[in-house]
Amino acid sequence: MLVGILGFVVILVLRILLTLIVMLQDYCLTNIKATYSKTIIAITIVSIRMFSSVWIIFVTEPTLMGALQAVAIQSIILLFLWALSKYVRKYEENWFITIVAFIAYGIGSYFYIMFAFIA
Repeated sequence: MLVGILGFVVILVLRILLTLIVMLQDYCLTNIKATYSKTIIAITIVSIRMFSSVWIIFVTEPTLMGALQAVAIQSIILLFLWALSKYVRKYEENWFITIVAFIAYGIGSYFYIMFAFIA
């Protein structure tokens, strides 16, 4: 009984952490491309990602290992986007960095949605 409750709490905390990591990825991406946060496309993409977040959090029943894998993958992508945002702040925006950031963001979104199926 206690192990089941403890497992539930750990998975719940990991899901909250995962949601915060995804929100920080959105923040880092808007730091990389300042004009991105002011477009309808950006609002649409972030909205889709947040609605999929609600679906992933409330519909799936992940295992502990699945939740840990998702947190690890999204943390690596967040670290990469954070490093790119620091580079952009220091050296100014570059089209190559922007493309790499959008590719990383897309990969992060893909793995985040796949979390629902692998967990």
